[in-house]
Amino acid sequence: MVSQTYNNKKNLKYDFVSGWIGGSLGILLTHPIDTVRVRMQYASQSPYSNITYRHVIQNIHRTIGIKGIFRGVLPPMALRGFSMALNRTGYNFGHSIKSNNNVINKYSKIGLVGSFSGLCQSIGDAPLYILKCRAQTTGRKKMDESFSTYIKMAKEITRREGIRGWLNGFIPCSLCCMSSYAIFYPLYEYFLTKDMNAGLAGAISATICWPIALPFDTLRVRMQCQSYHVPLTKAVKQMWRQPISKWYIGMSATLVRAFPRYGICMGTIEYSKHFL
Repeated sequence: MVSQTYNNKKNLKYDFVSGWIGGSLGILLTHPIDTVRVRMQYASQSPYSNITYRHVIQNIHRTIGIKGIFRGVLPPMALRGFSMALNRTGYNFGHSIKSNNNVINKYSKIGLVGSFSGLCQSIGDAPLYILKCRAQTTGRKKMDESFSTYIKMAKEITRREGIRGWLNGFIPCSLCCMSSYAIFYPLYEYFLTKDMNAGLAGAISATICWPIALPFDTLRVRMQCQSYHVPLTKAVKQMWRQPISKWYIGMSATLVRAFPRYGICMGTIEYSKHFL
């Protein structure tokens, strides 16, 4: 199994470096799909929207150009390692806690530990995704994809919205991560016992778990793309009034993105342990 007991500094180094490499590679190669998906989720909050993939792609081409599909890639590329390191550290730490196997069976424990690892990851993901989502949905024709651009954006969020601006969407982000990894890791570990390689196990597990987490992710995107604080209750009520199809907008793009992203990420994490 790929899971390790979290008991020394070497494991912390492994979690951090391998998570950074695997997460960054997965993001870079699937970010264009993510941009289309996020723009669909954001636009779907309008009760009159009937948006399709064709409309989104045409709008991207017309307003910000083909290069625009890579907007917002820098923050997750630069900091995803931190979030994934939190995930893997939380996961391996959870595994180090002994439990009575007569009370909690193996895969139930993995599910609980997976949920905890998702909560750990959301601490890094939530503020990171605010920058990413706002860059992906901006209508500005020109936007310099550089660290200075995102530093200015971060300062503007802090100035206009304060600390609450960085907490926008934190709860749905946490619920999304917790629910997805509670399903992902038991499936992933099960597939590994069947001699499946880590990359394929990660890809299949992510494809199965994302339909459960997608409504939380849609709610997160709608809240984080706004340039002002959105009360959670208001966002939930607005979404609740809409048909369920709006909760799952961008499902096919999500699954197409999840398969290679998590395959690359988990494959890299497993493969890199031979060099770290």
